[in-house]
Amino acid sequence: MSSKITRSFIIFTFPLFIAASAIGNDVRTVSAKLESATVFLRGAELIHTTATTLTKGESEWYIEGLSPVIDENSLKISIPGGVTVVSHSFSQNYLADQPADATVRRLQDSIDRYNKELVLINNKLKINEDLIQLLKANHSIGGAQTGVNVNELMKMMDYYKSKSTELNGEIVACAARKTVVSEKINSFTRQRDLEKRKHDKVSGRLHLKLLSPNAGKFTVTISYYTVHALWEPCYDLIVEGTDKPLKIIYKADIKQTTGLDWDKVNLTLSTVIPGSGKVAPMPQAWFLRYLTADARARNINAAPMQNIMSYEMASRAEAVAAEQEAPLMMQETNTMEDYVIASESEIDVTYKIDLPYTIAGNGNPQNVVLRSAETEAEYRYYCAPKLDRAVFLTAAVKNREKLNLLPGKANITIEGSYTGSTFIDPDNIRETLDLTLGQDNRVMVKREKMQDMSSVRFLGSDVRQEFAYRISVINTKTVPVRMIVKDQYPLSTQKDIVVEVLNFTGKPHENKEIGTLTWEFELASGKTESFDLRYSVKYPRGRTINL
Repeated sequence: MSSKITRSFIIFTFPLFIAASAIGNDVRTVSAKLESATVFLRGAELIHTTATTLTKGESEWYIEGLSPVIDENSLKISIPGGVTVVSHSFSQNYLADQPADATVRRLQDSIDRYNKELVLINNKLKINEDLIQLLKANHSIGGAQTGVNVNELMKMMDYYKSKSTELNGEIVACAARKTVVSEKINSFTRQRDLEKRKHDKVSGRLHLKLLSPNAGKFTVTISYYTVHALWEPCYDLIVEGTDKPLKIIYKADIKQTTGLDWDKVNLTLSTVIPGSGKVAPMPQAWFLRYLTADARARNINAAPMQNIMSYEMASRAEAVAAEQEAPLMMQETNTMEDYVIASESEIDVTYKIDLPYTIAGNGNPQNVVLRSAETEAEYRYYCAPKLDRAVFLTAAVKNREKLNLLPGKANITIEGSYTGSTFIDPDNIRETLDLTLGQDNRVMVKREKMQDMSSVRFLGSDVRQEFAYRISVINTKTVPVRMIVKDQYPLSTQKDIVVEVLNFTGKPHENKEIGTLTWEFELASGKTESFDLRYSVKYPRGRTINL
C-alpha cells in the first residue's frame, strides 16, 4: 500500500516542478559591467553596460552588479533598436553572491591545513593515552602461584619505565602542539571573518520590464549618480632655485565607497559640484535697527579683523599692479600625465584619463597625477618676528587665472628636499597667489627690546610707557635674498588710551589702519640689516592694558 502512495505522489508533483521552472525562467538575470566613472568634487556618475538576448515582445530582467547607493532620480536606461522600457524598479540585493577574495581564500587554506593537523594530533593523543592504559592494565608479572626471576623482573621494569616515559613525552609534546595549532586556527578564523565582513557587499539590482519589436542581441546602458565618491585636488610644489620657475604638479586623490570595486574603468574627473536643490538667492528689504550691547560688541570686535584682511589683500594688489604677467609654460613629461586629456568648458575643467583604472571601494584614496606646469614666481623671504621668529620662503604667483587651480593641500620640495606642506587657496581676491613654501634657517631674524630706550613714567593720573625694539636680519646663505619684515605697534579704541609712534628707521610701508610697518629690501650674502621701532602708550594710572 505504501509503495502505491509513493508512486502516485511522484507522478503528481512532477508536472508542478516543471511549471515552477518555467515560471522562474521568465525573469532572467544578468550582471552589468562598470565601464566608466565621471567623478566630481562631490559625487560621481557611473555607467554600466550589459549584453542581453531579447525575444520579440515582452520580457523581464534583473540586472545585478550596480551600486546599492544611488540617486534613483538620476537613473537612466538606454537600449537601442526600438526596445521600450515599460517599467523599472531599483532595489538592494542582500543575497547576491560575492566572489571570494584572494585574502579570504588564503586564510581559509591555512585554517583547513591546521584543522587537518589538529585531527592528526588528537588521534595521536588518543592512541598514546590508550597505550598507557593498556600498559597499566598489564603491569602484573607472573601468576598467583609462580613468580619471576630477578632478570625478567628487571627487564619488565625497564620496559615499563622507558615506554611510559616515551608515551608521556609524546602526550606532552602533542598537547603543546595542539595548543599552538588551536591558537593558529582561532587567529586565522578571526582574520578570515574580518576580511569576509569587508567584502560582504550589498548589490544594487534593477528590475526591468521590456518590450522589444524584434528578437536579437541588445546592449543595455545604465547610468546613475551616487554621492559615495569624490576627488580632492592636491599638488606638488617644486622649487629648484629662487632664480627658476615654480613647478606645479596637479594631482588628485580619488575616493569611493559605492559598494563596488571599480575594476579597470575609464575615469574622468570634473571640477563640477552637482547641484543640491539650492535656488539662487534674491535680496529682500534691509531694515536698520538698534543693536543690543552684546551684539554691538561683537560687531566692533569683528571689524578690525575684516579691515586687516582687506588691507593686506589691497596692499598686495597695489604692490604688483605695475608688474607684467609672466607666461605660463606647460611642462612636457613622459609620466602618467601623458594619458590625461584636460579640457575646459564654461562651467568646469575635466581630466579624462585615457588608461583603465582600478579603485577599491574601501574609501582609501587613490592618487593620480593629472598634469604639470611651470610658472614664473616672485620669491621672497618673510618674517613677522613679533609673532614668530621663523623665516619663510614665499612665492607670489601671477597669472593664476591661467593655472586653473582648486583649493587643496600641497607638498613642497625645495632644491630636492621635502620641506613640508601648505594649502593652496586660489579663491582669495588678491592680485597674486601667495604661497608659503617652508622655513629657511639660513636666514635669521631677531627682535630685541632696547632697554636703554624703554621707560615708564607717571604723569599726574596717567602712566606713559615707551617701547623700543630693534629687528636684525642676518643672511648666512651664499646668495642674496629678497626680504619682507613686518612689525607692528598697538592701536587704541579708547579715548583715554593714547598711542604715539615716536620714530622708526629705514623706509617701511606704514599701514596706520592696522598698525603695521613693512620693510622690503634685498640682503646680500653674509650681511646683516637692522631696523628700529619706538612708540609710546599713555593710559590712566591703576588700569591694566594688554601691552
